[in-house]
Amino acid sequence: MTRSLASVRNVDRLDQKDVLTLAIDSASLHVVAYELSSSPTEVWQGREQSLPDGTTKLQARKLDLVAQRVRVGKSVVVGPDLRASFAEAGLGGTEDLLSMLDDALDGHAELSDIRPGARLRLVATQEQVDGEFVRWVSLDAVEYFPASGNARPVRVYSLADSDGAREATKRGFYDAKGRQPVRGGWRSPVPFARIASRFNPHRMHPVLHVIMPHNGVDFAAPIGAPVYATAAGTVTSVGNDGPCGNKVEIAHAAGISSVYCHLSRFAPGLRVGTRVEQRQLIAYVGQTGRVTGPHLHFGIRRNGVFVDPMTLRLDGVRVVPHAQREEFERRRLRLDGELDEIPLPAAGSAPPEVNEPETFYEEP
Repeated sequence: MTRSLASVRNVDRLDQKDVLTLAIDSASLHVVAYELSSSPTEVWQGREQSLPDGTTKLQARKLDLVAQRVRVGKSVVVGPDLRASFAEAGLGGTEDLLSMLDDALDGHAELSDIRPGARLRLVATQEQVDGEFVRWVSLDAVEYFPASGNARPVRVYSLADSDGAREATKRGFYDAKGRQPVRGGWRSPVPFARIASRFNPHRMHPVLHVIMPHNGVDFAAPIGAPVYATAAGTVTSVGNDGPCGNKVEIAHAAGISSVYCHLSRFAPGLRVGTRVEQRQLIAYVGQTGRVTGPHLHFGIRRNGVFVDPMTLRLDGVRVVPHAQREEFERRRLRLDGELDEIPLPAAGSAPPEVNEPETFYEEP
């Protein structure tokens, strides 16, 4: 067998992933056929052939297998187990596809937060050989309907076609407005909220009409919007603090503390001494204290002194490069058409009626 295989392949080095299958004659116990597979497109076979002198010899050849890229549109209803839900939808290579989905929804939703009843529509590209699935090449577009009937659906698109999928995945996915959330070292306390007022030690106060330092950043958000811890730490203050209204303060490493003001209410069980993790729910946006409207005032102290929170590299938004915007818009419209053609699976409640997917905001 080794001699015949050596005529078509180097046999000095075999990989652990190589699979060898033998057919052995039960009477003589010699190999009459074999197959060595290194990948779905790299397969060698040897078969016993009769020679003119009446003897037999194993003749080897490499199979002529061609991988094809196939576009796939699928919908998934999420059950108790996310992986099982994808498998039940007929999506092979579940682990790789879920990894791509995690990249696609990064900044929009966490896989761990996808609950039973959520629905997804996916447009992806897979590689097949002889009609059989080999691997996922790219995830091109995703529409995610959260399980909550009040939450808006999210629709995102990769920047490049499947030929540039690996590179595109590194650049992330963009929403319908061509915007991509970017994670900094410190998470935004109100994801995707617009910055209404920046750190300014010489600001004119909007209520008192006197020069008064603005020792933080104001995030515009409606009453009841969730507020998350910007980083892991320990709660040092929970309660009303006069002009700051309902306030939470958290101590972090390196002498840094984060402050959250004008809150409507606190997360259940939050108290002084509570250990919180990054992006853990701590409270809800309100308009308590000395304010003109609902928003979150977010401050950062370093060794007791207020500093500009934006110096901590908070989460932000990246936009599609100007040179690629026309190409992205054409691609988005094409992918929208593909997503719309995928039947939306039934759920416990109908999806919310919206005119457009969720979008993100940035300072002009």
